[in-house]
Amino acid sequence: MDNKAYEHIILELEKELTLLKSQAHDTFKLIESAIGLCNSRMIEVRKMVLNNGFNCEEDEISFFKYLKPRINSKLIFYIKLFDIEVKRRDASKEIQIRYLEEVLTGLYKYFQENKEFCQYYWRKQEYLDHIYFLREKSSMRIHSDNLLNLVDPDFSTTYDQTLAKIIAYERLVKYVENEIIKLKNNQGSIPNEELDNFRTNAHWSDTNTALVELVYALDSLKAVNNGHIEIKELIRIFETMFNVKLGDYYRIFKEIQKRKKDRTKFLNSLVEALNKRMYDLDE
Repeated sequence: MDNKAYEHIILELEKELTLLKSQAHDTFKLIESAIGLCNSRMIEVRKMVLNNGFNCEEDEISFFKYLKPRINSKLIFYIKLFDIEVKRRDASKEIQIRYLEEVLTGLYKYFQENKEFCQYYWRKQEYLDHIYFLREKSSMRIHSDNLLNLVDPDFSTTYDQTLAKIIAYERLVKYVENEIIKLKNNQGSIPNEELDNFRTNAHWSDTNTALVELVYALDSLKAVNNGHIEIKELIRIFETMFNVKLGDYYRIFKEIQKRKKDRTKFLNSLVEALNKRMYDLDE
C-alpha cells in the first residue's frame, strides 16, 4: 500500500488533537480523550499494515521510521503525561518541583541509555535503516522496548518503539521544563495549605451552574494571572472560598453550552443587578 494513505491518517489525527486542545478545559479529560484518539488510529493503521503490507522495503522502512512513530509517540506522550499529572496533583509547589525534576532526570537517563541510537536518529542517518526498521531483519535485542516486537512482530521492528519513545520524551522534556519554570515563577497550582487561607464561613447560595458560568467567564477573559492558570485551579479556588463542591464542572459547562437561549443567564443577571443598583443610587 502507498504510504500516502498512512500520512493522511496522521494528518487527520493531528487535526483532531488540535481541535481537542481548543475545546477541552480539564487536563485529565483532555489527556484521556487524546489517548483514545491516538490508540484508535494505531489500531486503524495496524489493520491496514496487516491487510495490505507494503509495496517494497523502502515503503516499509519509511512507515516504521517516519509514520508509525508519529502516532505512537503521541500515544506514549499522553500516557506518560497522565501519569505525571496524577502523581503531582494537589501537591505543594516545592514537592511538585522536586518530583518534576526527578521526572526530567529519568527522561535524560533514557536518552543516555540509548545514546548510540539517539545519535543515529538525531544525525538523520540511514545506513542501518534496513536493520532497525524492517520486520524480517529484527534481531533478538534484549531491551524492554523490544517486547512489542516479540508480541506483535507483524507490526513492530527492533527499534520503532524506541524511536517513538525518544520523540515522545523530547516533547515531555519541554513540557516538564516549562512546568518547572511556571511553578518557580508562582504560576503553578496553589498548594492545599495555601488554599486553606481562602476558607471562610461564606457559602455559595446560587446554583452550581451559575458558579461554573462565572468561573468560565473569568477564564475566557483571562482575568486571573493573565490567563496563566488552568480552569481546574480556578474551580478549586472558588470551591474552597465558597465551601461548595462543583463535581464534574466540565459536564456542567457543556450543558450551559447546549442552551438554545440565554447561554449566559447568570452573567446577564449580574449585569442587570449591578446596573439596577447603580441606577437606584443615582436617584
